[in-house]
Amino acid sequence: MKEDKQMKSPLEVIEEFGAPTHSYIEAVQHFNDRVNLTQSEYEKGYNDIIGTVTKVEFNDHTLARYHFLYAVQETIKASFDGVPDMVVVVDEIEKHVAKLKASYPYLFKNSISPSGKPEPKQMDAAGLPKRRKGTKKKLTKEVYVEFIEGKDLTRKEAIAILVEKVRLKETVASTYYSNCKKGKF
Repeated sequence: MKEDKQMKSPLEVIEEFGAPTHSYIEAVQHFNDRVNLTQSEYEKGYNDIIGTVTKVEFNDHTLARYHFLYAVQETIKASFDGVPDMVVVVDEIEKHVAKLKASYPYLFKNSISPSGKPEPKQMDAAGLPKRRKGTKKKLTKEVYVEFIEGKDLTRKEAIAILVEKVRLKETVASTYYSNCKKGKF
């Protein structure tokens, strides 16, 4: 007899993804290494973990991903003290996501169109939203100003930041870094 999804504990849901539940750091690293989850898979995972009766949907892949990752992290953290109180866990998730959105607004820029309606997203091979033309240059400039400009970083460190934050290939990041440094962007 198959067990009902609502009957599973949040930790059992996380374990179904193959993630360890003894360490929230290892669990989040497990999911960060898995780039093949779609927005709907993140949404379903989030809903299954927090045990919602009403399905929560997000208007953006990035938003769904971070809610899911924080749900994994906060559920495992809360489980160290016994059975997690999911109301408290959801409050913590919302605090983390709000802080992330405030600290890195460029990650969420394309979440809502100028008209205020969610835009349909085309996904790339990794399941992440495809960017519009010119967005990489704009994001590179913003990341350069915020994280690189005026700081004592080597070229290699600066390029690594661009690769991580803007999701550029290393060769493209190198060119864009050079252009930012020369003021071409």
